Amino acid sequence: MSENMNGVSAGNAADKTYANTKYKDTFFRYLFKEKAGMLELYNALFDDCLTDESEIEDCTIEDVFTRQMKNDLAFRVRKKRVIVLTEHQSTLNENMPLRFLMYLGRTYNQMMTTNAVYKERRIELDAPEFVVFYNGDRNQKEYWEMHLSDAFPEGAEVNIDLKVKVYNINYGKNSKLLQQTKLLSGYSYFVDKIKYLCKNGSELKEAIDIAVRECIKEGVLTDQLTYLGSEVVGMFATEFNMDEAVKVWKEEAREEGLEEGREEGRKQGIEEGIKEGIKEGIKEGRKEGQSEGRLGIIKDYLKNGGTVEQARKLLKATEEEIQKATKEM
Repeated sequence: MSENMNGVSAGNAADKTYANTKYKDTFFRYLFKEKAGMLELYNALFDDCLTDESEIEDCTIEDVFTRQMKNDLAFRVRKKRVIVLTEHQSTLNENMPLRFLMYLGRTYNQMMTTNAVYKERRIELDAPEFVVFYNGDRNQKEYWEMHLSDAFPEGAEVNIDLKVKVYNINYGKNSKLLQQTKLLSGYSYFVDKIKYLCKNGSELKEAIDIAVRECIKEGVLTDQLTYLGSEVVGMFATEFNMDEAVKVWKEEAREEGLEEGREEGRKQGIEEGIKEGIKEGIKEGRKEGQSEGRLGIIKDYLKNGGTVEQARKLLKATEEEIQKATKEM
């Protein structure tokens, strides 16, 4: 049996199946479980144009018995000497760099022959890439990164780091990435439909049923949704905390309604404020005009020989008006 990576068994790695074996998989993982889907995802993420599916090797890990320490999707691109580990997240998790570190160790371990690490000759490893696809309900930017080094105490000398690329795949975000993969863009569109329907009063099962019918009619994920049918409901139950998700979607809709109401109220308030402001301005303008007119009369009276005392008595001039008039003369 030949060895690649100087200790990884090529035949063993090709024959082993690390894919998820749950009866009800997540819908996200189902979409990319075939090599064609993995290849499409790789090309979109790394702006490549590979066409040979035989270059792809599924190396997704899962403990079938305890279902601990599993990742959503991982695959190796032999020609590029790259391993891509991905996770789909509906809630933010800042421990993803640590989790990926643990996944990577298990992935390498499952790909190697027994005791390979004890051999004197160095094992040449495929370079890992770590990717998170986020489609939760927090308003996040399109792309950001997480680093393992951020988890260590501030000021500590860190000898290891791991970078996780996070892509927001909510519908309307990362359009360039989504345009390059029909599966990912279809998933984003499908989930957005479900969210929209739930926000507008539909129960979850009803929302999924409607979204499935509409997507099939529109040519979005037609083959996958037609094949799965009602199984999609069960898949979403494993993909999201659905009770919490629906609660958030409806709360978000309520908040959007409140904000629209507030905005409308603000507009009306501004319009009313402008009208009141104009009225007050006119009133104040009149007062100022009248005041300036009186001041002119007092100045003319004093210039023509009238005394301050006479201005007080005859013109009813105040002390302030007299002071202003004499200062401007």
